[in-house]
Amino acid sequence: ADATATTDSILRRKILDYTEKSRREWRIPGLSLAVVRGDSTIILEALGVKQTGTSDAVDPSTIFHIGSMSKAFTAAVIASIVDQGLLSWDDKVKDILPDFSWYCDSVEQNLKVKELLTHGTGWVAQGGTYLPNLGYTRDDIYRLIRYFEPYYQPGEKFAYNNVTFIIAAKVIEKVTGISWEENVKNRIFSPLQ
Repeated sequence: ADATATTDSILRRKILDYTEKSRREWRIPGLSLAVVRGDSTIILEALGVKQTGTSDAVDPSTIFHIGSMSKAFTAAVIASIVDQGLLSWDDKVKDILPDFSWYCDSVEQNLKVKELLTHGTGWVAQGGTYLPNLGYTRDDIYRLIRYFEPYYQPGEKFAYNNVTFIIAAKVIEKVTGISWEENVKNRIFSPLQ
């Protein structure tokens, strides 16, 4: 038991040292780090400050923007639904969401679930990304999509886009009958508890 504790202590120190070194090199003001092995939390630490130029330290309860992690959550939830047999990657969005409307019929009728997650919808890169910053809700943006002209056919090209994951969230909700948030909680976080 003592050898395991010593090894864990050395590993913990190495992880924390590496994380702190990286945080400084990348000029990241602050971060929280959790390392879980099995059912045990091995590391739960906070490093740095909440904002550059302040002394307000980050703690393990500090709330951070999660950025693109919501895209990974959405893809993981859809993958679990596909594994369950409730959905196929090649299912057409319009067949799942009859109210889905896009600028032209060829995109609207042919867009597949997988293209929502692989940035292959035909929409311009970063199109609509800042609409939520202007106060538009997911439902607002879902309705506004019909006015955005695609630049190519679905699956033809890669163009990084955040907003198309709103359509993916709607697919999740329609197929499961519960919200995107509940799906993330139930399919990703609850199994960890």
